Amino acid sequence: MALSCEKETPNDVWFLDSGCSNHMSGTKSLFKDLDESKKSDVRLGDNKKVQVEGEGTVSIMISQGNTKILEDVMFVPSLSHNLLSIEQLMISGYSISFDDGVCTIKNKKFGKTIAKVPMTNNKMFPLEVSMVEKCVMDCMMKNFEMSDLGLLHYFLGLEVKQGIDGIFLSQRKYATDLLKKFTMVNCKVATTPMNINEKLCRDDGSEMANATYFRSLVGGLNYLSHTRPDIAFSVGVISRFMHNPSKLHLGAAKRVLRYIAGTTEHGIWYSKATNFTLTGFTDSDYAGNIDDRKSTSGFLFNLGSGAISWSSKKQEIVSLSTSEAEYIAATSAACQAVWLRRLLADFNQKPAGVTKIFCDNISAIAMTNKQHYTVEQSRSR
Repeated sequence: MALSCEKETPNDVWFLDSGCSNHMSGTKSLFKDLDESKKSDVRLGDNKKVQVEGEGTVSIMISQGNTKILEDVMFVPSLSHNLLSIEQLMISGYSISFDDGVCTIKNKKFGKTIAKVPMTNNKMFPLEVSMVEKCVMDCMMKNFEMSDLGLLHYFLGLEVKQGIDGIFLSQRKYATDLLKKFTMVNCKVATTPMNINEKLCRDDGSEMANATYFRSLVGGLNYLSHTRPDIAFSVGVISRFMHNPSKLHLGAAKRVLRYIAGTTEHGIWYSKATNFTLTGFTDSDYAGNIDDRKSTSGFLFNLGSGAISWSSKKQEIVSLSTSEAEYIAATSAACQAVWLRRLLADFNQKPAGVTKIFCDNISAIAMTNKQHYTVEQSRSR
C-alpha cells in the first residue's frame, strides 16, 4: 500500500509497493525525459489525493558509471519516497514473491534472482540499488568462474579515471611506452603535430626509410589517436605512405612523436553535467594531397563536455572548389550525426531538438540552406 511520508528518503532508495499501480518519484532531477502534459491525480494509501505533474523515464544509478533505465514513471512532486510498482514490475517480466518478511525479485525469462529485500516496520520494502548489483554479481559467480575487479581503471593501454565530477580517458602510459620504444623520450618537444609548411608526397626524391619500422610507428600513433583527436589528421596523412615510406615521411611521423612527448597527460574529460547536447564541428582542407589533389574531410562530435566521435579522412572525389570540399565534409558529418542520434536513442538518451553542426565556409552553408544556390554559383565566389 502506498504511504505518504514526512521523512526525506535518499534518491538511490526505491520502495517496493504492492498497492502502487505505477512507478512514482517526487524528485524531478531523476527524470531523463519528462512529458509534463500528462497530468492527473493519484490517491495514496492514507486516502490523500496528490497531483501527478508528468510522466517520463528515470535513470537509476547502479554504481559509478552504470545506470538502469526505468520507464513510465509518474512525477509526483509531493511524494517524498520513490515507489516501485510491483504490478508494473510483473508486467515487465519479473516475478515477485514474499516469504518470511522478505521480498524476492526474479527475472522470469532467465529465472535469475535480481534482489532480496527485507520488509520494514511500516510494511514497505526499500530497494537499494546496491542490493541489486550484489545479488546479480553473486548469481553470476555461481554459474561462471569470475571475480569482481571493481571499477575499470586500465584496459589495453586505455586509462580510465572515474570520479564524482566525471570520467577522464587518456593513454598516458601507452604514450610513454611508445616514446621509449622509438627512443624519443628525451627528444625536443614540438608544439604542433605537423609542420604546416611541409607538403608530403609519394615520390619526394629522398632516401627510403625502413618500412617495417615506419609501419610500427604509424600503427602505434593510430592506436594512440583513440583518445587523442588532436593527432587524427596528422596520423591520417602519414598513413598514406605505408607501402613505400621515405626519410621525409619518417621525419613527419617522428614530429608527431615529439608533439606527444610534451602532451602525454592529455586526454578527454567527460564531466558529470545536465547539459547533454550533441554538437558537431566540420572542416576541410582544399586539394591538400599533392599526388591526386584530393581534399581531406574532418569532423568531431561532442556529447556534453567531451568528444565522442571524430574522423579525418581523404575524400573519394576531387573537389573543384573550397565550397565543394567543405560541403562534402559537412555531408559526412551530417551522416555521422544521424547515426549517433539513432545510437543514443537505443540507449534511451535521444537528444532533444536538432543537432547543430558548425561549418566555417559561408558558401557551403548557403548550399545546405538554399536549394537554388548551385555548385556553379559557389565556384564563382
